[in-house]
Amino acid sequence: MAEHSEQARDARWSTVQYFEHKGFNFSPHFDKQKVENDALSTFQWRNGDVVVSGFPKSGTTWLCYLLRNMADFGIIYSGGRSEALILDWFLMDTHIRTDLRGQVTRQLQEGQLEIVSPRLIKTHLALPIFPLEQAKTKSVKVIHISRNPKDVAASSYHFYQSLFGGFYASSWEKTVDTFLSGRMLYGPWLQHVVQWKKLGPKDNVLQVTYEEMKTDLPLVIHKIGQFLSIQLSNDVVNKIALACSADEMKKCVHKYFIMDKGVLDDESKFIRKGVIGDWKNQFLVAQSERFDEEIERNLQENGIKFQYEPL
Repeated sequence: MAEHSEQARDARWSTVQYFEHKGFNFSPHFDKQKVENDALSTFQWRNGDVVVSGFPKSGTTWLCYLLRNMADFGIIYSGGRSEALILDWFLMDTHIRTDLRGQVTRQLQEGQLEIVSPRLIKTHLALPIFPLEQAKTKSVKVIHISRNPKDVAASSYHFYQSLFGGFYASSWEKTVDTFLSGRMLYGPWLQHVVQWKKLGPKDNVLQVTYEEMKTDLPLVIHKIGQFLSIQLSNDVVNKIALACSADEMKKCVHKYFIMDKGVLDDESKFIRKGVIGDWKNQFLVAQSERFDEEIERNLQENGIKFQYEPL
């Protein structure tokens, strides 16, 4: 029965009509014309904007939550919920979704949402799609977060079972294949991460990792504070770290997504375990070896190292 269910998911997943632009994959929820016509080039950046960038399931939501506890950023409020401004919404097809998130997306594209400065902005977009040069003209600061690919793959697998009734879901075996081939939403993961990781201070970009946040959150908070010129005492840093632990965030994560009930079958799955090394509970030995050969080897060639197990 379980095998039949996985075959059904794989069959449904295979019908998802992704389209490619600049080497990266976009789902049917994106407006192909807006993506290909570089609609983001018209986005009006403001001095003081702070962007959180990262591949899905790498900690972008956690990092946004952390920043909201560090300073009073301008965000979007709707339906009793709140969320950072999602840059990707400017490329979405507003005719597909009529739910609360779709309505906010439409208002945002039409310039009908007022958001105070400095704005907190979140994106999963790959670097060739992100309007970096325009952002730099306004001294926008970007914090890019990355996470080891095995935990990203495992977390994505569980998350997509719950999203849109499993619209993007597939079997675990198929998830491994698509992750390695790069044919998934916002993928390929490898190129996405390698390109972003090449940026640094000269680009107004700070690099952090999910594993750093799990291992020493106060240290990451200090680093972000220095990058954003936010003065924080050690006492305040420790209080923020305590309030922003993965366990604490699980208790209130439902407040930080502007969406109707039912988009996620179980909103608690957005933050499932929040640990380093959970991939070991999902991967077969042969699958782990494939990741080592096809991804880890390329990361090492680019001087990129990830932590795969808790210290």
